[in-house]
Amino acid sequence: MLTLDTKKKAIALIALMMVSALAGCLGNDDDDTDDSSDTNNNTDTGDNTTTPVDPVDPVDPVDPVDPTDGIDVGTVTCGPDGSIKIAGSSTVLPLAEIWAEYYQENCEGVTITVESGGSGGGAGRVCA
Repeated sequence: MLTLDTKKKAIALIALMMVSALAGCLGNDDDDTDDSSDTNNNTDTGDNTTTPVDPVDPVDPVDPVDPTDGIDVGTVTCGPDGSIKIAGSSTVLPLAEIWAEYYQENCEGVTITVESGGSGGGAGRVCA
């Protein structure tokens, strides 16, 4: 049987654990920005219309901006002809699709199929 002193200690310990667990929920937002000041110092001309702007390269205004300009994508070493099937996490699906497209553009005779089925889908195919 627990003594009164032991019960008080147990209750105090439980209360301390609950307060500690909730302490993280009560924190202040770390956003230190002051939204009340205007740092742009723009004057209002009364004209609220906007003109849509296409992303255009300022050096060559005829061609649209290619976000991959200046990125070294390396070289492609093509393997044997055939088909490659990729299945797996939806997190890496966009990257796998871009890789497959780039590889197929540089390596004729290769067909790549990319499918999303979650991590379990890819693991299931490997283990099958």
